[in-house]
Amino acid sequence: MPVRPTIRCLREDMVLPVPPARIPLDEIEHPLLRKAAEQFAAGDTPHERIRSIDDTVLFKVKTARRRGAV
Repeated sequence: MPVRPTIRCLREDMVLPVPPARIPLDEIEHPLLRKAAEQFAAGDTPHERIRSIDDTVLFKVKTARRRGAV
């Protein structure tokens, strides 16, 4: 499953420039996006749910000092 950040996430959270329209957002190189793609590549990989958010199911993604939610 490809990991695709939102434009808001790129601009505000990751402080990255929005790529040209011909570049798919799931091909952006960033350590947190790469980790999320690896973590959710296989369906049998265990995921840690963020329990403090109860209106939407979100999972944790962590790399070194970076944190994200999928």
